[in-house]
Amino acid sequence: MRAGQSNEHAVLTSFTLYRKVKSVQANAGNRFRIASIGKTYTAVMIMQLVEEQKLKLTDILDRLFPQVPNTKKITIVQMLSHRSGIPNVQRGWGPQRNWRNEITKNEMFDLISKATPEFEPDTKQSYSNSDYFLLTLILEKITGKSYADALKDRITSKIEFADTYIEPGFIDVKAYQQEEKLGVAYTTNAKICAVEKIVRGAVEVYYHKPFQIPTFEAIAVSPGVLDKFGVYSSSDAPAKFAITRKDGRPFVQPGNESATALEATAPDRFQLAGGRIVFEFDAAKGQMILKRGGGERVFTNGK
Repeated sequence: MRAGQSNEHAVLTSFTLYRKVKSVQANAGNRFRIASIGKTYTAVMIMQLVEEQKLKLTDILDRLFPQVPNTKKITIVQMLSHRSGIPNVQRGWGPQRNWRNEITKNEMFDLISKATPEFEPDTKQSYSNSDYFLLTLILEKITGKSYADALKDRITSKIEFADTYIEPGFIDVKAYQQEEKLGVAYTTNAKICAVEKIVRGAVEVYYHKPFQIPTFEAIAVSPGVLDKFGVYSSSDAPAKFAITRKDGRPFVQPGNESATALEATAPDRFQLAGGRIVFEFDAAKGQMILKRGGGERVFTNGK
């Protein structure tokens, strides 16, 4: 979640080629990742559900997620106040990363379900991202909407917070070449172009080599083409991938996760995260090829 100027698809990309560090003043066009301040929004939406009598602060977690240890003792209010005893599970605990190069909701939930409670509910307080991860799942389950849509419908659109929104990656890269005493720093809050291309290009510019600035414009794909896609599965993958369209844009939805917009680079080729994740389609064979991290996996269209 970030705060910044009004533009749902705005991207803040900062690139510095330097020989010495110098300060840069923030301006009205900057956007900043607000991280855990987002928990405030989650808490507000949970309280809205309480006011709408769709949820009670005294409801136990067992009602919604019985897989989590101690759920018969854990209440919504304990989770809101970090008094559940659910440990602060980190995605780094997991053995895998998902198709967006991050852990999936199911994988994170599985880690939380298998984690040993830190303490008995309501006996202590300990900051836990896991509490608020589960609260977002509760929010999505009760409202039937993704967190991003719920946030827009329940808060940001009502109080004209056009500058606050959810935004599929962020990254920063720093490199230093001792011989040249050359440092390169790159940071972005939305990975829409392959990072290695940007960094390599900056170095090429430094050495006066030709460099073509990448385009960020996706091609338009006709609804007729998008409607030919469907649901793809593989015996090697636990989740099915549904390829759909909304307002003329292609989306991918793995399993029960929220759908994510795709960027079309060709009528049969789509990408995420600046090309780090690519979906290629072979209509004749009814196949989808998912490419990421130098590997690929073939999925079959089951409609």
